[in-house]
Amino acid sequence: MRIFFTILLIVFGLNLFAQNNCTFSYLIDSKVNNSFATGQYLLPNGNFLLTYSSYDGKVGFVEMEESGKVINEFSYSFYPGTNNGDFEQIKNILFDQNGNIYGFGNELSGFIKKGFVFKLDKNYQLLQLKYIEDICFLDMEWNANNDLKLFCLSPTVNRNESFIMNLSKNDFSLLSNSQIVTYDNLYDHHEYSLKTNSGYITSGGYDYSYFNGNQVGVVSLVSENDNISWSISPFSHLSQFSKQYSHKIIETANEFIISGIGITKSDTTKRILVASIDKNGTKTNWIKSIQLIGSRNPNLTSFIDHDNGFLLAGSSDNISDIDIFAIALDNNGNVKWRRSYGQPNGKEIISYSNIISKNNHLYFYLNTNSFSSGNKLWWFNTNNQGTFNLNSNCSEVKDLNIEVLDLITNITPINFKNKSINFEIKSNSSNSESIAVSLDTICACLSCKLSSNKFADTLKYEFGDTLMINPNIIGAYQGAKIFWSFDNGDTSCVTNDCKQLKFIPKCSTPCICSNGILKYIVKDSLGCTLTDSTFIKNKTELSDIVQIPNVFTPNSDKTNDVFTAVPKDKGCMKRIKLIRIFNRWGKVVYQDVDLNDGDFTTGWDGTSDLNGEELNSDIFTYQIEVELTDHSTKVFKGEVLLVR
Repeated sequence: MRIFFTILLIVFGLNLFAQNNCTFSYLIDSKVNNSFATGQYLLPNGNFLLTYSSYDGKVGFVEMEESGKVINEFSYSFYPGTNNGDFEQIKNILFDQNGNIYGFGNELSGFIKKGFVFKLDKNYQLLQLKYIEDICFLDMEWNANNDLKLFCLSPTVNRNESFIMNLSKNDFSLLSNSQIVTYDNLYDHHEYSLKTNSGYITSGGYDYSYFNGNQVGVVSLVSENDNISWSISPFSHLSQFSKQYSHKIIETANEFIISGIGITKSDTTKRILVASIDKNGTKTNWIKSIQLIGSRNPNLTSFIDHDNGFLLAGSSDNISDIDIFAIALDNNGNVKWRRSYGQPNGKEIISYSNIISKNNHLYFYLNTNSFSSGNKLWWFNTNNQGTFNLNSNCSEVKDLNIEVLDLITNITPINFKNKSINFEIKSNSSNSESIAVSLDTICACLSCKLSSNKFADTLKYEFGDTLMINPNIIGAYQGAKIFWSFDNGDTSCVTNDCKQLKFIPKCSTPCICSNGILKYIVKDSLGCTLTDSTFIKNKTELSDIVQIPNVFTPNSDKTNDVFTAVPKDKGCMKRIKLIRIFNRWGKVVYQDVDLNDGDFTTGWDGTSDLNGEELNSDIFTYQIEVELTDHSTKVFKGEVLLVR
């Protein structure tokens, strides 16, 4: 998939109000050459985070207050080996409850071919980074477990395949092979996504086979388990358009609002399309076609909730220059107002990024390339109706001339099949990881049918047990091999193909046995893989090995006169390495070490090491270190009541 960009000069400085006396229009001087804006986001603290890319292989970040004051500015090169003339582009950013920043993007050099995922803390320090070969990341959402769900594709020529990947937010590891799926006959699917109450509504895909090679936007509802509930092409049956593209989505209480672009058959101009469909993907409520008079090529870049309705925004090539446009719609798709922004006869090329609505203001973020005054980044705001509160010499605001048509049509659901994709993980360095995708494996695995019984999360055993492990693997092709791994234990194959395993945990005593993860990976002749694991744990707990009383009575009656740790089984506990007693103010009143190796009848008798006096009845805190017969040390902490 070839991606062409107009490379624009941008970004960031501090003299926000010195340019042309702009009011509610902040023109930021550029100090970064050969760069262009890629997005803006609202930080958890209410500030704006702007992102940009530069041709020196870096991505930049600028944090700004609502007034336009720059708070922080920094840059990274996330993908190793990015050359001058290539660049990295951030596609989207998410924030967790602690203010950490999760983002992703792609390294581009003619073809989008390398993806990266990163995590920054709220001070913009890099915490985690993973880069992935032959993957184009398109969008990202939180999944039900607050891990990362990424929508992506392989951009290799003639092998565009759409994927969903689920990654752990902690270390970006792949959660499981079953959570990587792709969809037949789709090209560039999942360009945009939106997490909903029912799953994930996605759009942006083109289906080349279903409509005889025509480019048609596909909108799908994907479940939390990455299954397609339904797929539709909301604009596919508009006969006056030769091609249609679906864009961003908005969810309301009863419907999904889909934005898009249609190319007319009569004069090949573009129209903006907006459709309302029900939550089941079976009914069209309304469709609007919006023509920008005087523009042949409107570029739709932003679609957001705004003022009890929706806001469309983008750029349009008018006769003299390229302007920004904004069109506000009500909930039924009717136009409330429409604006155009630009310098009169400025002959500016505007590459529009996106827009944010906050506190009854609209914040625009975009690039300009003026042939007379140099390249700039624009970040400006308007009031809720899209106009400046006071006169501005920075740009002209005018009503946009448009034509709106109602287009009512039916939509047809499209069914797609899922298929598994297998990823080979290769470790490249200590702080990053590269995942290489074999396209031959993708092709061969169209009919992968590997399956097994799911292991329980934990499998407990007792001393002397022999465990028979049988995952019941089915659907493997000829030559399937299975590989087992465990930290500590004796294993032997029950069958020749080793799909059944005899496992004997190692134990030094009946109560001290090994714990660890038992895992298998099976691979067949087609390259299809399947893996599962379980935590194997000894049923014996520390409380089954060592007994510590919570009260004692040092009254010389030879019953419960000494406070100490007592083994429930003398074959498990070797000695007490340390007893330390604290009073309620945290002062140590008793301490002893190496107590009676093999004899557990001595301990604290209730007297103080400070003066040798008997202590009164009270609650004391203890710390006891016990050495077990396998030479490991266990530390116990708690409270004990001294009664006299």
